[in-house]
Amino acid sequence: AGNRLYGTDAERLALTTVTNSSGDITWGTSSGRSGSGNDAYFSSGSWSGYAGSDETFVKGDGTATIEWSFKYVGNGNMLGFHKDPRDCGATYVYDCIEFYMYTWRDGAGSTNTNIACYQIDTSNGLPAVSIVNIGALAVATSDRMKLVMDSDGYVKFYLDQGSGYSELSGSASTRTATAGTYYAYCTGKNGGGCVDATYNFPNSYSYPNLPNGTIFEESDTGKHYMFDGTDTWNEIT
Repeated sequence: AGNRLYGTDAERLALTTVTNSSGDITWGTSSGRSGSGNDAYFSSGSWSGYAGSDETFVKGDGTATIEWSFKYVGNGNMLGFHKDPRDCGATYVYDCIEFYMYTWRDGAGSTNTNIACYQIDTSNGLPAVSIVNIGALAVATSDRMKLVMDSDGYVKFYLDQGSGYSELSGSASTRTATAGTYYAYCTGKNGGGCVDATYNFPNSYSYPNLPNGTIFEESDTGKHYMFDGTDTWNEIT
């Protein structure tokens, strides 16, 4: 009785389509944050403040992008992809960020800024470790930074200094993101942080128009799933 469908696991998943939404980041959860709108910067001289975006995405649903500019060139700035818990119990809040770009002044009086790309080596490993230290570059507040997580969970880092984005050499992550929900996460000190932060996340879902109780039998896994009539396939065990 009822509807019964047959196909592969990929064909069942393809019944739900995911499209991207984009816009200004809303920094809905924060501590010690200054700025309004899609700006988040921090006056403290220590890495104690943070801001997390209201916008989220699920790893594997598509390609996710965050972009931003410096508040001040050379001050401590970090922005990247993170997932809950937002306070992971680390000594410094930046050790909670799973993938991030870190920028800081190249010595007292220097007009150059160091750029480094970081990842946490495992899903629970602290602290984060450097993927690559790009070194000191001449940057401006008009420059744009970008992080991109692909559908497999690998992250790449980019810089645009007025002629379009270029991938930072050697910056591709050496591990994938873990399963779960991610959001943008920003921290800084001495006025550092991010301004004009934007997102492009795969987070708009269109679910199949199937009645509650529809069963899908997967030919490649042998598993059976039942649709709840709204948005969820539950495995029948």
